[in-house]
Amino acid sequence: MKPTPLSHGRGWLDAPAAASLHRIDAALGRPLQITSAGRTYQQQQALYEAYLAGHGAFAAKPGTSPHEAGNAIDTDERHITLMQEHGWHRPLSFEPWHFLYRASDDRHRNDPAPATTPKPEQTTEPQEETMKGYSYKYGNKIVHVLFNEVSGFYVRHGGVPAAYNNAIARNWNTGSWPELTKSHDALIKAQCDQIRAGRA
Repeated sequence: MKPTPLSHGRGWLDAPAAASLHRIDAALGRPLQITSAGRTYQQQQALYEAYLAGHGAFAAKPGTSPHEAGNAIDTDERHITLMQEHGWHRPLSFEPWHFLYRASDDRHRNDPAPATTPKPEQTTEPQEETMKGYSYKYGNKIVHVLFNEVSGFYVRHGGVPAAYNNAIARNWNTGSWPELTKSHDALIKAQCDQIRAGRA
């Protein structure tokens, strides 16, 4: 395995999977949104323990997850045909966000990887227009989160109705807040922390 950083603070993948993902970025003309990519054993252990304690979505036992080998991503985007053409498939019907890379299925694996990944679309609109929002359950409380995947801004609060910030979370275009798990929230926060610190 050769851990290779992904552009735009999206984590890392094994070199062939990273090259495939950058070719997908080029085909899209922008970076594919990624919630989680490669993970260390310790990160997988934390997700697995949260799952066993009933605080998160299904997580594989440490040492068995393709995320640890840098061959899996979680994404909220569903470019199924494009992903399949580049070697990515969904192995678990109950996790539609989870994609696994298989080099033998990558029709573009011999194509050169782009030298650079397209930058996120720039906008002259206020920063609030690029915010995204979601919620998760924590005990008996619903926690709402706002974040910006470009600047790394992240804030969470409980006890305030979703409608309070719906006008800001415009990119969901639904007037509602998708519900994620606490585990996914932890991964998003970690990525935002890295972006703010300039490490990703």
